[in-house]
Amino acid sequence: PGCVAFGETGGPECLLLAGGKGLAVLDTTDRREPQVKRTMNTGVLSWDGGARMLLSSDGRSLYLAGGKGLAVFHMPGPQALLSGEGPTMLGKINTGAISSDNDTAMLLGEGNEGGGLLYLAGGNALSVIDVAMLPDSSGST
Repeated sequence: PGCVAFGETGGPECLLLAGGKGLAVLDTTDRREPQVKRTMNTGVLSWDGGARMLLSSDGRSLYLAGGKGLAVFHMPGPQALLSGEGPTMLGKINTGAISSDNDTAMLLGEGNEGGGLLYLAGGNALSVIDVAMLPDSSGST
């Protein structure tokens, strides 16, 4: 399968893992034997493509990019994740930049008020996305 992405959740005992076609929440309280708390199909990951994810600086939004597009999720707190609650998908878009069989790169340049630009590179192009135009955890777009 394609590349796997790891993401921190704001808590030292919880880890996100994306790849294949899904997203998993891992409890890493016992670092030698992590436990899968939740798995979900994201709709944006492809079997052969890369996966990248970024967490916003306030920890409320997760950006996940893969071979089928970009998804934005609302992130519950680490304790809710450990209890089995998963990220809630707020929306997904086809950026045109990502191909299903190449790696993906992503950089989030956040401004002072939570806005900013998301730079997304894939096998087809480079996209620059205004974060204010994406769904966010407050319910606005």
